[in-house]
Amino acid sequence: MEIMATNDLIFTEDFCHYHQIEPTLMFSLHESGLIELTEIENKTYIHEEQLPQLEQLVHFHELGINVEGMETITHLLHRINEMHREMCLLSNKLSTLIDMHGHQ
Repeated sequence: MEIMATNDLIFTEDFCHYHQIEPTLMFSLHESGLIELTEIENKTYIHEEQLPQLEQLVHFHELGINVEGMETITHLLHRINEMHREMCLLSNKLSTLIDMHGHQ
């Protein structure tokens, strides 16, 4: 089955059917702030750019992780990514300083 997208929106019922999950999971994820849902003419949609995050959350659900656990994991992954970016920035600054002192 192919998920039908209108512009950049995907009908949540199609996503749920494709991934064999209950729509209540989508609403729980939305209520917890993990995903954004858009309602148009009494139909609920997700934005296409959320697919990687949402598919990861569905995988967590399949592993038996509840929504609170998903919130914690998502927060920790976000912090790890922030720390990785900061380490890269600091590494680049250090390399620049070493290059500047090495060429004097």
